Amino acid sequence: MSSDDIWQLFAQTYLDTLLYVAHYLFEAGAAQGVRLAVQQQGVVRWLTGQGNGPVDAALLAVTRRYGVIKRWTQSAGIGQASGRVFAC
Repeated sequence: MSSDDIWQLFAQTYLDTLLYVAHYLFEAGAAQGVRLAVQQQGVVRWLTGQGNGPVDAALLAVTRRYGVIKRWTQSAGIGQASGRVFAC
């Protein structure tokens, strides 16, 4: 098995499994909701999620159907007490 064969197998298994088709945003009380259409092996599936923003809602929709191994959020802001920029 060549390195190209290994890459093709990896890509088919992990990278080419979901294709974005469309999305629709909606309000869900204080949360943001999304209906997300993805295609997997020629089949279109509609996923729905709600979160604190559209990215969070989409990630929760995908996680609910397919699972996510690890997730983290990183943002930058200005600290109120020090006035310094920080990341968390």
